[in-house]
Amino acid sequence: MEKAKGRIHYLDRLRILATIAVIVIHVSSQKAYGLAQIGSAPWQGFNFWDSLSRCSVPLFTMISGALFLNPNYHFQLKRVFTNSFLLVPCLATIIFIVSGLVMALVQQIPWFNKHIM
Repeated sequence: MEKAKGRIHYLDRLRILATIAVIVIHVSSQKAYGLAQIGSAPWQGFNFWDSLSRCSVPLFTMISGALFLNPNYHFQLKRVFTNSFLLVPCLATIIFIVSGLVMALVQQIPWFNKHIM
């Protein structure tokens, strides 16, 4: 592994490749399903690039796994929760649930008041 100051360079390159693939997914799927007629040659081209770049999300997952499963890496649960890896989705879920409950109480939603309260 190429390392300089704790970085693994090939994982950085894979991360760049996966980022570009995500951009390709968003651009090609919008063009394929928004502008081109289904089955036409442009649609086939956009569909090809969209399908080819679908590996990006699993690639991000594998990169995270490679970093977490490094035999020299010492796992600390505190580090996982202090990083944005789980913190952002957990906070977003909590905010979503709390705001939904507040809106349900403020708007007096009958189903919510009947079944929950």
